[in-house]
Amino acid sequence: MLPIPELTLPVLGTAPLNLATALLPRDNPTDLGPKTYIAYGRRAPRRTLGLLPHRR
Repeated sequence: MLPIPELTLPVLGTAPLNLATALLPRDNPTDLGPKTYIAYGRRAPRRTLGLLPHRR
């Protein structure tokens, strides 16, 4: 059987197996605010044979 309370309680000292509670707040800063990821791309050039000059 797993020791669920010892693994999951979020209070320091009550869950000796929960390593996240042992970290100081400065060691694990919270992620603040919304984020936006913007990327710009280009369309690939067309590869059509009709636009190439004919050689004789």
